Amino acid sequence: MKKLSILLFALSFLGAPFAVFATTAIVDVDGIYSVPRDVAVAEDVYAVTENILVVGSLSQDAVLVGSSVDVSGSVGSDVAILGSDISVSGEIRDDVRI
Repeated sequence: MKKLSILLFALSFLGAPFAVFATTAIVDVDGIYSVPRDVAVAEDVYAVTENILVVGSLSQDAVLVGSSVDVSGSVGSDVAILGSDISVSGEIRDDVRI
């Protein structure tokens, strides 16, 4: 019974990364995630691609991972960013983690 519990616990972590991508994240064919100026995304955003550009608004949390990440729009909650070229000039209403 103990081995089964440990196995199920370990397997739950294997599925966790795939669940992250089940929410809104649209990537075009060139590997660019973009939120245009007149677009408001009402869900959590998880984007992992080469280039990320947020000019519109994200009303929930955002996790942005790319080589180039530019956030000049607004984020209504927390944002976590990982990348080599990061620019944040928009309004972030909660925590920023870079």
